[in-house]
Amino acid sequence: MKCVILAGGFGNTLWPLSRKNYPKQFLNICEGRSLLQDTIVRNMPFVDEFIIVTNENYADIMETQLKAFQDVRYRIIYESRSCGTFAAVSLASVFMNPSDLMMVTVSDLVIESGSYKDSVIKAKEVAKTGTIANIVSSRNGEHAGIYVCMVGVFNKALRGIYPDIAQTRKVIRRKLKTVSHIINVPENIMERFPKLRMQADLFTRIDDIIEINADFEYRDIDSIADINDEDNQNDYGHKNIINNECEDVVMINTADKHLIVANHINNISIVNTEDATYISDREHICSIKDIVIANTEEYKPYFEHSKVSFREWGMHQVLAMTKNYKVKKVTIYPGMSMKMHCHEHRSESWTVVDGIASIQIGDVIKEYCKGATVSVPVGVPHKVSNHGSEDVVIIETGIGEIMSETDFLRIETVSESDNIPDIIRLEPAFKDNLWGGTKLRTVFGKKCDYDIIAESWELSAHPDGQSVIADGPYKDMYFGEFIEKAGAATVGWKSGSLDRFPVLIKFIDAMKPLSIQIHPDDEYALENENEFGKNEMWYVVDCEPGAYLYCGLSRDASKEEIRKRIENNTITEILNKIEVSKGDCVMVKAGTINAIGAGILICEIQQNSNCTYRMYDYDRSDKFGNKRELHVDKALDVVDTKRYVPYESSSNAYDEALNEAAATIEADSSEGQLLVSCKYFECYKYDISDSVSINVDTASFRSVIFTEGCGTIRVGEDVKAYKAGDSFYITAGNKTVEIEGNGVAIVTKV
Repeated sequence: MKCVILAGGFGNTLWPLSRKNYPKQFLNICEGRSLLQDTIVRNMPFVDEFIIVTNENYADIMETQLKAFQDVRYRIIYESRSCGTFAAVSLASVFMNPSDLMMVTVSDLVIESGSYKDSVIKAKEVAKTGTIANIVSSRNGEHAGIYVCMVGVFNKALRGIYPDIAQTRKVIRRKLKTVSHIINVPENIMERFPKLRMQADLFTRIDDIIEINADFEYRDIDSIADINDEDNQNDYGHKNIINNECEDVVMINTADKHLIVANHINNISIVNTEDATYISDREHICSIKDIVIANTEEYKPYFEHSKVSFREWGMHQVLAMTKNYKVKKVTIYPGMSMKMHCHEHRSESWTVVDGIASIQIGDVIKEYCKGATVSVPVGVPHKVSNHGSEDVVIIETGIGEIMSETDFLRIETVSESDNIPDIIRLEPAFKDNLWGGTKLRTVFGKKCDYDIIAESWELSAHPDGQSVIADGPYKDMYFGEFIEKAGAATVGWKSGSLDRFPVLIKFIDAMKPLSIQIHPDDEYALENENEFGKNEMWYVVDCEPGAYLYCGLSRDASKEEIRKRIENNTITEILNKIEVSKGDCVMVKAGTINAIGAGILICEIQQNSNCTYRMYDYDRSDKFGNKRELHVDKALDVVDTKRYVPYESSSNAYDEALNEAAATIEADSSEGQLLVSCKYFECYKYDISDSVSINVDTASFRSVIFTEGCGTIRVGEDVKAYKAGDSFYITAGNKTVEIEGNGVAIVTKV
């Protein structure tokens, strides 16, 4: 199950504790952790990934908040502007498969008592039946802001009620890219979403919703009044507070050097911070939202900013400031480092007061201990790093004409890729197309809770389904992120200049026949889809007796005839039918009509593209009752209307490539068999009976995917066990891969 956390609040409900740049979801209200962190902690047992939707202005705070977690898989969607909960959930759902269970929760609940676990499990079981489970308060029936449903159910409801928005989601999916767990949504995409709410604008128009009474007590933190004495004592404390003969009074003081004295008052809330104090009777405390809005123009700094600001590397607190100078306390967390930057309008002086700071000024790097002072001239690049296990604290004094934080110019530095493993084990992304089966689970042991698994994308940097690094220093990183971080050298010089990773490798379990489809070439796909074209190779891992594929036409046919046969359900009568056996290999060039028949388990090596035009689908519906979209016009634009003959158009060139590749493989190992060679990739089959050696060079990476057997795969001292179904990425470079054991491996390079 995926958990979508809505964390985009603006920060005026708990003023002055919260500010626009530090809203309530980041406050430490829950026994030393923030509301957001508490939301993650209580849902960790139920979900395999969190998708947090928040505002782009909170990026540095989010980095700090999530550093508290290890081995938690997450993505963060940063909205350039808020368009309400409906837009947030719609964006998050774009990055899931229809069969994924999606749990949506707000980030400002405090769970007090009862069994939260039981309620989530009930909601999950209800959602599996194809309905939306909405958790409500057992006392008053109010919505708790938590609901669970299948993504496909949400998609269907969206198409029925807001078809324009459903189409918008489809268009924007390929415009959004995940980089280092981050998805930035620009203004031109956010403006396509109307400002709607999930509860009021969608749920009220859906009949098939089941309400689940909450088995737990909770508080929705909407105002200072919702913070009780226990929260106050645990997280804010009673420091610098004197309460003399007061009744029904809430007093919160976060200022270290200010004392609050309350004497014989009733029904009052007092909140004091370093730069602001809020006093209200408890009945009208929620009016702060209106007060903030009415007075923002005059008192904007007090409502939008606090004296403490968070960065991905730590935090800083303003101690004193005038027009021409600013004094800050800067804290750099252990193991963290600022980005290299400079200031065009101010100089800075740093005094280390705690820890050992590694400071770089220009090209010079030195370590400075407590008491050391360093000067940074105007315009000189600089940064501070903390390589120790304790916080580094610096008192910074800035002097200049402009003291705004906008006087900041980041200096991009080229970092060398270090500690890059030679062998990387990958975990796949799964697809649950309606024709899929269960062999990927029963034969290969793939771990996926879908009822059926149609595809596992074993080596993929494609945004529609990225594989994930399974272990080592880059564990849980998306493969595409790793490629960007590790640099061109790890893919090899043949691919280093490309704007994306060149291949995609997957297993396909066709329990039922796939649709009749076609793939465009590069020219057409890049012009119309901003995608590569798609040439692919099918290696038959296993198949049932009588299994077959369709590849090309059995005779020449006009586009008009093809269209007519699609319309009258006779298209298969003119397709080239190929009966297959285990170990067969078929090359499918772009423009060739193709389909995988029922009862076949395939390893597919293809260009890195998800561009497929569906021509005919046997009039089938998916489990949500949706007819799958056909793309007949585009398919006819790219179709090869000639009779299919394998490699007919360039047989001599293919034979030459085959002979050249065969000579290469002899230099690598005597065990390899060339399966296919085209300008996009080469694939070899290795039958392993004892051991095999494969030479790798600087030209290309190697993908090694095992279809049978078990054993070990080694590069130097790096050794990993393998079994059937495992996928490994070997970084480019002069090295030798040693495979021991018994089995079959498909090795791909470019």
